[in-house]
Amino acid sequence: FFSRNRFIVHDVQAWPGSTLDCTGQTPPPDPETASIIDEPSYPYSRLAASHFLREFVPASCLAHLRLLELVFPPYWPKSWPVDGHPAIVDWRDTVRWLHGKIDAPALTIRVVFADFLRNPAGSRIGTTKDEGKQIVRGYMHVIRPLGPLLEHDRLAALYVQAAFPWAWPRDVGLRQLLEPDDSWIQELARQERRLKERLERIPGCEAIVDSRDKPEPERSAWQTWYDVDWYDC
Repeated sequence: FFSRNRFIVHDVQAWPGSTLDCTGQTPPPDPETASIIDEPSYPYSRLAASHFLREFVPASCLAHLRLLELVFPPYWPKSWPVDGHPAIVDWRDTVRWLHGKIDAPALTIRVVFADFLRNPAGSRIGTTKDEGKQIVRGYMHVIRPLGPLLEHDRLAALYVQAAFPWAWPRDVGLRQLLEPDDSWIQELARQERRLKERLERIPGCEAIVDSRDKPEPERSAWQTWYDVDWYDC
């Protein structure tokens, strides 16, 4: 356990899942953020990752963390916490608080921005260019506060896996028929690799990312289940 443990933290802080705005519905806002919210937005004052690190793991045990996987559902464009949102401010504070408490050279962090389950094509149809940019900015607001762990604490590695916001064009069904060789899927894979590289290269930490020699861990078991298309069963 102390040398190979893995913790997976999903940013789902309400049940049932339909109360979160990754499904198009908006939950009751957190009282701390209600005053600043005038349209659907991230409804909580803390990320689940921050809650896990500060409240769930005893401070004396933080140095034993070896692989931390932070998973975010496919929130709609306006549902991502923006810069200055209490959740992002708290996230930055949490990262600073971790200094000296974790064994950074022994810890790998992977951030996963998941795609929609079962029918991603239908869920992505109609995503505009500006909405896609909003989603990518949401990704960046989560990742960039981790920079000090790379630059100053020498984190073993930071990996990102992110759903490409513009992955599914309106004519996806037609393209599946006209391009049976799945060339468009191969192009999507290339775009996702480019997005991954962009997100992993936090400004000021590019050289550190380029010099990492630790291979990325295999995809977690939950993703194997998540990839199953139950409509084809």
